[in-house]
Amino acid sequence: MFKHFSAIVFLALFSFAYSQVSPGQCNDKDRKNVKAVKSFQAKKFADNGAPYYAIMANSPIFDCRVERYFATSSKNLLTVYEHKNLTTGVKVRGQGVVKVSHGSQLQGIELDYPKEPKRSVFKVIGVKYGEFAILYQCSNIDKAHRREFLYVLSRENYLSSKLVLEASDILDANGIDKDFPLPGIQQDLQACA
Repeated sequence: MFKHFSAIVFLALFSFAYSQVSPGQCNDKDRKNVKAVKSFQAKKFADNGAPYYAIMANSPIFDCRVERYFATSSKNLLTVYEHKNLTTGVKVRGQGVVKVSHGSQLQGIELDYPKEPKRSVFKVIGVKYGEFAILYQCSNIDKAHRREFLYVLSRENYLSSKLVLEASDILDANGIDKDFPLPGIQQDLQACA
């Protein structure tokens, strides 16, 4: 029961902090350029559980989040995460399964948290192994609006100026740079502890 509740709390916090609702549909002209990377390598992405820090949010509220991925096969990963809400100080820990999708329309990851009816499917739109990854998701919420998630993961608790430029170029190539400007934020390791 507690694990189920934690997963619900985590998903609610994650959805609030990393999403935005905007006019339009996911298949509109302004989102047709959002493409997944051509050759996503799950084991290189996982890097034997090296931490990824969530360093970008679509919200002025920023919380601490660390994720670790472990390759269980060439197409499956185990994810272990810790999320701390800086406003309340509440920490949520959990794990899930990641399935890597390779197809003509999606090359990305599908997050499946136990006992949750809905899976999250993200396109991996950018990756520089050992440094950062950019995950994107779009879902239509009605005929006039879409909900978008952009999730930037970094191996460090910040993005260097050089990596901000590289990540910005990826967002620009996908036509979403104006909707998701990269702020100069970093996780405060002392506050996140």
